[in-house]
Amino acid sequence: MTTFKYLFVFTFLLLIAGCNTSKVEQAMVEFDEAFIPVYYYTYINDLERAEKAFTVLDLKYQHLYSDFEQATTEAHEWRTSFQMLAGWLDEAQFAIRENNADLALLQLDHARYELMDLRWREDVPYYLDKVYDLEAAIDLVVEVSTDPMLELYEWGELETMIEDLEEAWREVHLANVDPKMFNFSNQKKVKEEDRKFNLGLAIKTFVIAAEYADTTVVANAAYNLEVAYLDYLYIFGDFEATKTYYAFK
Repeated sequence: MTTFKYLFVFTFLLLIAGCNTSKVEQAMVEFDEAFIPVYYYTYINDLERAEKAFTVLDLKYQHLYSDFEQATTEAHEWRTSFQMLAGWLDEAQFAIRENNADLALLQLDHARYELMDLRWREDVPYYLDKVYDLEAAIDLVVEVSTDPMLELYEWGELETMIEDLEEAWREVHLANVDPKMFNFSNQKKVKEEDRKFNLGLAIKTFVIAAEYADTTVVANAAYNLEVAYLDYLYIFGDFEATKTYYAFK
């Protein structure tokens, strides 16, 4: 059984190394390029734009499914993952149409996790997975730091969250974006690096504030951290695709 398991993973990795799978990798990038505008607009509660952006996301999901089916049919339970992904996306779209941003964000997060989990199961490295792990750590410290009852938290609890935040940031900081994979021009790569620097600075500022400042300063530092993260995530989204789609519709 163990031999079969490793042979199975090896087969998938051979596919990942092949030319067909570079197409899958590109389809994953294009899915995220379409996913991020939906997520971003939902996060800032601009649900009208989020719904429009969903049109492009639906198309990219279909492309990803098709490319995955052709190139990686040996991946473990991949059809189940895609069924779950489609279900979460449908529920997120319904929540957006019902003007329920909080529920939509939750479902979008579930949808994103399905692909992250699939890549994790097959040991497929993907830069944005590190970014999404960082987001989870940021969300937790922001939620706690902006809680009116922050003073009731034990320092040890927040300290553990901060350690997780710093570890997640190290993973992102040490990883490099492949400009070709994400179709970055030289100008856009410089912009990505600038925003990554600003995100790192916001994290350091928050850590210092959490250790030495009062609750108001900590809450402000958490807000600035959230903004810096969204600003960094934005660079990976294709926000023009929706405009183009509706221009030619």
